[in-house]
Amino acid sequence: MIALKKNKIIVILKFYISRSEINKKLFNDNCIFIVVKVKFEMASNVLVKEIMSKDVKTVNNNTTMKEVVALMTKYDKDAILVEQSGKPTGIITVKDVLVRAVEHGVPLNTIIARMVYTNPLVVIDAEATVEEAANLMKHWKIKHLPIVDKNGALVGMVNDRDIVYAVPSLMSTMEEFCRAK
Repeated sequence: MIALKKNKIIVILKFYISRSEINKKLFNDNCIFIVVKVKFEMASNVLVKEIMSKDVKTVNNNTTMKEVVALMTKYDKDAILVEQSGKPTGIITVKDVLVRAVEHGVPLNTIIARMVYTNPLVVIDAEATVEEAANLMKHWKIKHLPIVDKNGALVGMVNDRDIVYAVPSLMSTMEEFCRAK
């Protein structure tokens, strides 16, 4: 990154290192070089519970697709989990709504969640690493991964973007299946 400030060129160089941040300024006649060492976490050190979204929207098996779509729209979510007895049983994504409901031309208020959701549901324990989550998502070719506690209760969810933002080194892993046809 290059910026101008009071007739001096400021050049910011970023280097990724593990678990420490150091700022250092180097000067010459016309330039100020600022070396920024940015904290870079290793995938094997970051747990999914540290990056998961806790604001997961859920519905029950008998919720109509009209209500599911309204929930997705209201909260800007591309996936809604279906729960039964406090445990996740399925997931409804935007693609599920389009392919399994809208495409057939059936009114959304006549279709219920259990007719559309993806099941069996792939989940991961909150104590698992982001790397394990990425590998699981790649294996099953899924973009949303619910997080459960030791009792199987829903505690959060991660998606492909959460993983790439948290651990950029996993971008190639995530890209492989997200772009696959």
